[in-house]
Amino acid sequence: MLAKVEAGLLAVKPDPGRQAKQKRQWGEASKAALLDARKRQAAAVAESWRHLLRGLYLSGLRLGEALNLWWDDRPDRISVDLSGRRPMFRIRAELEKGGQDRLLPMTPDFAAFLLATPEAERRGPVFRPIGMRGQECRQVDYVSKTITDIGKAAGVKVNIDARGKVKYASAHDLRRAFGARWAPRVMPAVLQQLMRHESIETTLKYYVGQNAEATADAVWNAWEEAQNGKSVSNSVSIQPQEASGLEGPGTETLCQ
Repeated sequence: MLAKVEAGLLAVKPDPGRQAKQKRQWGEASKAALLDARKRQAAAVAESWRHLLRGLYLSGLRLGEALNLWWDDRPDRISVDLSGRRPMFRIRAELEKGGQDRLLPMTPDFAAFLLATPEAERRGPVFRPIGMRGQECRQVDYVSKTITDIGKAAGVKVNIDARGKVKYASAHDLRRAFGARWAPRVMPAVLQQLMRHESIETTLKYYVGQNAEATADAVWNAWEEAQNGKSVSNSVSIQPQEASGLEGPGTETLCQ
């Protein structure tokens, strides 16, 4: 998906009114000129989408949560809290049904991903996907559709139904990948907090015990370590990952 971001962005349908205006302005050469302009714009904004894809994969955030994640501590946003011993997500009481502030854990690889951002740039939204008109995109529906276009351009198929209809990778599938990756490594109660599920039943139903091969690998690795005289912990060792919802208000912008 990272390699096909530009192709996915080019698949996003351009605004018809703007496209018609450009054709009138550019005359006979408009089709080729418009395509060339779109390719340049896709290349210019592609990294902002790669940053979002990496973040979704490493954090397990829902798309709405990711777009509402800010560096700044604000009452109407989810914020990154770097003040304690471990980096955390801070959710203010104004966003919570219980009316209390909450700190939620984040994984080490996502923390490393965040800390790669220079301190001087830790202001405003963590993720700033830029649309094909050069404007920052905050609408969940538009961003969701664009990520699915990227998944389709990459040919990442997550399901084929009985009629042969293909479902391509979406933002939610990046969250599912996060859950499947961490399920063999931590206890269900910990995974519940990482996934921010209200009920442990949701965690157990969708993520715990669903990948028999991964679970079998964890068991065999632990056994082999014991046979080699190594101490065996009660969880699988964490391998380094590439460091590359709570919905909140967002600014409506036209991103096409």
